[in-house]
Amino acid sequence: IGQHDAILAVSDAVRRSRAGLQDPKRPIGSFIFLGTTGVGKTEVARALYKCLGGEENLAKVNFGNYSNEFSLSSLIGSARGYIGSDDGEIFIRVRNTDVGVILIDEFEKSNATLFNFFLDVLESGKMVSSQAIEIDINGFIIIFTSNITKEEFPTRISPELRSRFDYKGHFTRLSNQDKRKYVEYRIGSIIRKYNEHYRDSLGEDVVNYFVTNIPVDKYENMRDINKKIKIEFVKYIE
Repeated sequence: IGQHDAILAVSDAVRRSRAGLQDPKRPIGSFIFLGTTGVGKTEVARALYKCLGGEENLAKVNFGNYSNEFSLSSLIGSARGYIGSDDGEIFIRVRNTDVGVILIDEFEKSNATLFNFFLDVLESGKMVSSQAIEIDINGFIIIFTSNITKEEFPTRISPELRSRFDYKGHFTRLSNQDKRKYVEYRIGSIIRKYNEHYRDSLGEDVVNYFVTNIPVDKYENMRDINKKIKIEFVKYIE
């Protein structure tokens, strides 16, 4: 909701792939979404995953956990002879996913070593583990998210890596109209699930009640609105 350009860029990449127009030696698309928390960056990746038929495991890695000097070995696995798991997190996630969508969250919190790793990934279309095992990610879509601003982007990410992204999008704060659309969508989803499990089903008038009575102008992002929706919905059905 409210991020039309990013949605268009991702959907166009999928269409190009299905038409056979993408470079067969590279991922379908690599995107980086910038902007403050709670405006839909991660939700775009989750929505894409579901739209492509994903049901089990989105390949998501949070780079907030990869900021120290041992980050690379944790991500791609330890070298032969070292004690510990041979598999890094990203290889486990990618191997176990049912749809080719990779989400790298909080990308800016990593370091130059991992930036260089992804520079090679986006160039070659392959991930290589510490055991020299390759995963071909041609046909995948990689979405990076970051809370930095578009002004900070050139100073935090190298020119070489910036040039590898197919789309660089800045997610803006939502307007009150967009927030009300989100309330309508979220309440509608909650009601459908509620009606599947309870005989005293709720009607569409409940949606209008919440859209009218939740003061969206008091909230900055969708996470805060979602918390408010949950609190008010529990009160409503009590």
